Amino acid sequence: MDYLYPSTPIYVEDLLAWKEFARVKIGSGDALLVRTGRWAKRDAEGPWAYNRGGAGLHASVLPRLRERDVAILVGDAVNDVQPSGVEGINRPIHRLTQVNLGLPLVDNG
Repeated sequence: MDYLYPSTPIYVEDLLAWKEFARVKIGSGDALLVRTGRWAKRDAEGPWAYNRGGAGLHASVLPRLRERDVAILVGDAVNDVQPSGVEGINRPIHRLTQVNLGLPLVDNG
């Protein structure tokens, strides 16, 4: 597919399925690049309020990122699914990776 629809969460199962499909391993020191197709969607359908509906990682992937000791997380947006689905925290990926895991982020928003 060219892009994920707004508010589509990416779960651990999705990352594992892609890992199998692409025949890659995610390990210590690796950069994880996540493409949701945000800009392809904008080109196809026009702009929208991304902060009210953007595809991205669900907070439940955080333990897997820690287990795999990912060194840097890169996304074509803000990395977090919008809305986050976590009560009281708008961007848990941002908050917990940088503060709790010491995992740097690159957002291409």
